[in-house]
Amino acid sequence: MQDHLDRLGIEYGSVINARRAKGYNYRSGADEDFDISPGDLVISAFQPRSTILNVMFEPTPTLVDSITYDITAWALPYVYDVEAYATTERIDPDVAFLSPAQSLSASEERPYAYLIEWKDPNDVAFLSSLLQKNVRVRYAEKAFTIGGSSYAPGTLIITRTGNEKLGARLDSIVRETAGEFNVRATGVSTGFVDSGSDFGSRDVHYIKRPNVAVVTGSPVSSGGVGVLWHYFDQQIEYPVTLVEAGSLGSLELDKYDVLILPSGSYGKILSESRLDTLKTWIRSGGRLIAVQSAATFFAGKEGFAIKQKKDDEEEDKEDEKSDDDEDRLKAYGNRRRDRVTRGIAGAIYRVSVDNTHPLAFGFDDISFSLKLRTSAPAYMKGTSAWNVGVLKKGSLVAGQVGYEAAPKIEGSLAYGVQNLGAGTIVYLVDDPLYRGFWYSGRLLVGNAVFMVGQR
Repeated sequence: MQDHLDRLGIEYGSVINARRAKGYNYRSGADEDFDISPGDLVISAFQPRSTILNVMFEPTPTLVDSITYDITAWALPYVYDVEAYATTERIDPDVAFLSPAQSLSASEERPYAYLIEWKDPNDVAFLSSLLQKNVRVRYAEKAFTIGGSSYAPGTLIITRTGNEKLGARLDSIVRETAGEFNVRATGVSTGFVDSGSDFGSRDVHYIKRPNVAVVTGSPVSSGGVGVLWHYFDQQIEYPVTLVEAGSLGSLELDKYDVLILPSGSYGKILSESRLDTLKTWIRSGGRLIAVQSAATFFAGKEGFAIKQKKDDEEEDKEDEKSDDDEDRLKAYGNRRRDRVTRGIAGAIYRVSVDNTHPLAFGFDDISFSLKLRTSAPAYMKGTSAWNVGVLKKGSLVAGQVGYEAAPKIEGSLAYGVQNLGAGTIVYLVDDPLYRGFWYSGRLLVGNAVFMVGQR
C-alpha cells in the first residue's frame, strides 16, 4: 500500500509511543477499541490530499442512484486486505514509516536455513525470482515456531540441503533477492523447530518450478488475459506461454504443469471429448485454474465438483412462467433499472477463509473479494472438493447489489479447489486481478500457481 500512497501524494508515517483509540474496523465492520503501536502505518486526514484520501478510504460509499456504469466499492484496506481502522480522533504521525526490510542476524552469516513469511504479493515475486535462479525452495504446510518466533503455513524455507550446487553463492542470492523485493529473510541455525514439524518432515514440501500456459484469443476475454499476462510479465516476472483457444484440441498438455483459463465462453472450444482429454491430464498431475465464467462453465459437468447455485424459489419454480399483468406490462424505458435488481455492480464481500489450505496461505481467516456483475453464484460438493473461500450470510461489505441477486450470493463460493486424481482444479469465481488493482488477489493467484498441488 505504501507505493500506492506515494503515487497519490498522500502523506503518512508512524508513531513513537503506543496508544489506544476507538474506530471502525474494516475487517469486522464494527466500531472497536484498538492499539496503535510504533511501526504501524498512520495516515492523518489533516493533510493537503485529504479529499482523495477520504475517497480512497471510504468504507461504504453512498450512491445517489442504483444505476451505475462502473464498480461501486474500492476502499484501499479491502483492496490490500490489511488490518485497518478509521477513527475520528486526530492522530498525527511523528516519525517516518519504515517497511520491513531484509533482516539477517550478524551471527548467522551462513545459517542452516532462511525463513521467509508468505503473506504479501512481493513474496510471490521473490519466490518467482529464486526459482528462476535455480534455488530450491520449500514451504511449510503447517504452522511452527523456532527461536521463539511463530511462522504460519506457507512460510518459505531455503536450506543448504538441496542447494549444494550453489555452494556459498546461496547466501548472496537469497540476501540480494530479498533486498530487491523488500522481503525479510531470517536466518536460523537449525532445522529442528520448537513446536510443529521439523524442516525434514513430510509437512515441508519442495516447490517445483511450474511450466504455465494461459489460454488466449476468441472467445476468451481479452481483459482477463491482459491482467494475467501483466501479472506474470510485470508483477512477478515469471515466464508464461500464451496458447490460442482454438488450438486447445491439439495442445500437448503434458508440456505444462499449470493451465489457466481466463474468463470466456468455452462452450464451443471445450467439447465433451476435449473435456475428457483435459480430465485425463489433470488426473495425471496437471493443475487447472479456471477464472470467473471459465470456473462456472464447468458447473454440472461430469467429473467437476462445482455447481450452479440457485435459490429455493428458483428450484421450485424453474420452469414456471408468471401470468402476472405487471410482468407482461414492464416498461421498455425501465429495462436498465429492472436489470439492476438482478445485478452486482462491483461490490465488496467479506470472505470466510480456510487458511490451512494452500490456496489461502498468507491470508487471515477473513478476507475480501470484489464481486462483479458477470460472476455467477456457485458452490462445490464432494469429498474431494475444498470450499476454501465462502461468502456467508451478511457478508456484503460495500457496494451496490440488486435485491434479487443478494440472496443467491449468500453461501456461494468465492474460490475453492477440487482434487482429481493426482491433479487439482482451482475455481476462482471472481477475477482476483480485476483491472490489476485488486492487490490481495495477486497473492491468491500466486498460491494457485505455486502452492496448490505441490507434493
